[in-house]
Amino acid sequence: MAFPPPHRCGLGRLGRLLLADVAGPALAAFVLFALAGGFLEAALLVLRAPVVPGPGALLDGVLGGMPALLVLWLPLAFLVGIAVATGRWASDGTWTALSAAGVPARRLLPALLLAGTCLAAGSAFTAHLVAPAGRRAAARSLALAASDVRLVPGRFVPVKDAVIHRGLDGDLFFASGDLAALARSGGLSAEDDRVVVTLDHGLLQGPAGFRASFERARLWIDLPRPGRRVEIEERSDREILDLVARMQARGQDPSHESAVLWKRSTIPLICLLLPFVALPLGLRWKGRPAQIMVVGVAAWSLVRIGDASCRVIGPPAAATLPLVGLSLLAVALWTGWRDR
Repeated sequence: MAFPPPHRCGLGRLGRLLLADVAGPALAAFVLFALAGGFLEAALLVLRAPVVPGPGALLDGVLGGMPALLVLWLPLAFLVGIAVATGRWASDGTWTALSAAGVPARRLLPALLLAGTCLAAGSAFTAHLVAPAGRRAAARSLALAASDVRLVPGRFVPVKDAVIHRGLDGDLFFASGDLAALARSGGLSAEDDRVVVTLDHGLLQGPAGFRASFERARLWIDLPRPGRRVEIEERSDREILDLVARMQARGQDPSHESAVLWKRSTIPLICLLLPFVALPLGLRWKGRPAQIMVVGVAAWSLVRIGDASCRVIGPPAAATLPLVGLSLLAVALWTGWRDR
């Protein structure tokens, strides 16, 4: 392979060659993260939902939560793409030929930084605008899951701490705690934040031997509203700023709410630091999977540590903790590198 002279190795031929090699493994990693994240999001929706969502509600919930996860997948996929592609260059002799031609590693940075800037811009747009709207749609699907429930004969339907079962002959069985009812017919409906169970012509049994027959009965199960953490992630930037102002006026600590807003800007900036970390991982250590995994887990851990310590160190410091950690790692990797 013939390479251009060192002084021409910028965003030209060499930069395009590098980005083309990075795109393949980055796209493969992104698809893998998307599939894994989709299954995880579906599992969390089922576990969180007071009513097991039907296929339609579950799909809406997964798609609504995808944009928020996309903000995390993009940097990880970019890291994998750079490390794997440059690791191949180090293994097949391409980097040896470039070094012999006098091309330092820093000549590869402009193309990677250009790609990182584009990814950071797209990730920031998603974090500030698309992800909150998606979270709101997912929460609505979760709250309306009861309307998507179908009573299939012979199957049990769990609703919060109750169980409902329709027999093959159409009868309906309901049990919750010490209360149980068996009716000839009945159905489910959703009203605001509750599931209403309608029973016709049946027998009700309760604690201490209580028994009563009825012509028609209506039982309801109150559904819990989404938790505070999910609710804050559904809010737009303006809504969070207004909430922080109200909390400060009441003398409450808005550290968690402020940190959520700060992270919408700081996490996309990780894409600008990853070239400085992934390039030496690939060229010096041939992009070993274990090292890539360690860096990815370390960055995710710093995000979680910042969440847990935002009330102690403050929202800005907590949100920028991953940036500081990756910057220090980049300095350590480039220090003493002869081919930098």
